[in-house]
Amino acid sequence: MIKQQAIPTKNTIRVLGVLLDRNLSLEPHFQQVKKDCRSRSNLMKTISRPHRSNNREIRFRVARAIIDSRLLYGVELTCLAAEKAVQILEPVYNGYVRTVSGLLPSTPADAACVEAGILPFRLVYTAATATKAAAFLAKTYTDGSLSSSGVGMGVSGDSLVVSNSLPAQCSVFSAEAAAVFHATSLPGNRPILIVTDSQSAIMALTDEAPKHPWIQGTVTQAPPNTVYMWVPGHCGIQGNVIADHLAGSGPIGPRFSDNVPFQDIKKWIKRTVRRAWDNEWRNNRTHQLRKIKATTDSWKDRPSLKEQQVVSRLRTGHSRASHNFGGTPFRRTCETCGVPASVEHILINCVELEDLRVAFGLEGTSIQSLLGDESPAADALIAFLKEANLFYNI
Repeated sequence: MIKQQAIPTKNTIRVLGVLLDRNLSLEPHFQQVKKDCRSRSNLMKTISRPHRSNNREIRFRVARAIIDSRLLYGVELTCLAAEKAVQILEPVYNGYVRTVSGLLPSTPADAACVEAGILPFRLVYTAATATKAAAFLAKTYTDGSLSSSGVGMGVSGDSLVVSNSLPAQCSVFSAEAAAVFHATSLPGNRPILIVTDSQSAIMALTDEAPKHPWIQGTVTQAPPNTVYMWVPGHCGIQGNVIADHLAGSGPIGPRFSDNVPFQDIKKWIKRTVRRAWDNEWRNNRTHQLRKIKATTDSWKDRPSLKEQQVVSRLRTGHSRASHNFGGTPFRRTCETCGVPASVEHILINCVELEDLRVAFGLEGTSIQSLLGDESPAADALIAFLKEANLFYNI
């Protein structure tokens, strides 16, 4: 009681915007996030209507800003229940992906993501949880090297020869930045002249608020009389040649540090997740879209939003011409040929449409060439669909 008033009892508590129940379960938070995203999903439906101009990239940017930001809020904590998060929130993500691309609700989520050239939610969430706040500071080099054998650093100077390796996730810029940092951290009683062939490292040192840890270390810890000079690479300056050689042999040398700058970790995670998604799709043999699109890269959109919706539905194999969506969805049967009315059958094989295919120069084409990226027959396909009275029934 407070001033004769009972303290209200609640089943949840909000901590920094994340709901927790009595059992410290995060399910109330995920359910609330799902509820919050309904109006945002409706907004995506509004701006994705066929009469709007077609620019999927902008619509996906809007979706990432207003929906993904909510889905991934508090990921540093919610990652403790990652499986539950994906289970509850994935339908929201898949829903706006289909909406933006003009796909039907029955379109498989993976096919929808591949058609749009974006990652599925499970991998978006994995990448977000893996890139939690981190920062690393370490010592290091004067020249950096990145090759198939690994990442290396090298420093040469008076009585100084350093050749070390770095984690494979490090970029060549990090190797260069680490080299500069290492050179400025060496003890001495004379002003230091740092000579490097990394123009990007020199430019980073002039930033008012550098983000790279080794650049930060250089700015804050270098002696006040330190001078930095850039020279072109491979220009014959002896010290630079030696440093370059030391950096090149660094991958086989002792490990300089196991720490990896946050920027490099983030890029490495994105590359790794994208590569895993690409490999998963390449090995997929269940979706029609796999016949047409072997990679997960983005494809060029049609200039008209309605045309893009039609092409996207044809690519994923789910259209009103091939499926009946009243009640439980089921595949239609071609009344002329007596076989399942798949998209491939309608566009390539149906005898009733053969004369039209000939008239529009589409005979003998494959489903891959007809619906592929920047297909030379794309305009003819749209005209064919309109003439066959299929365009507005897809």
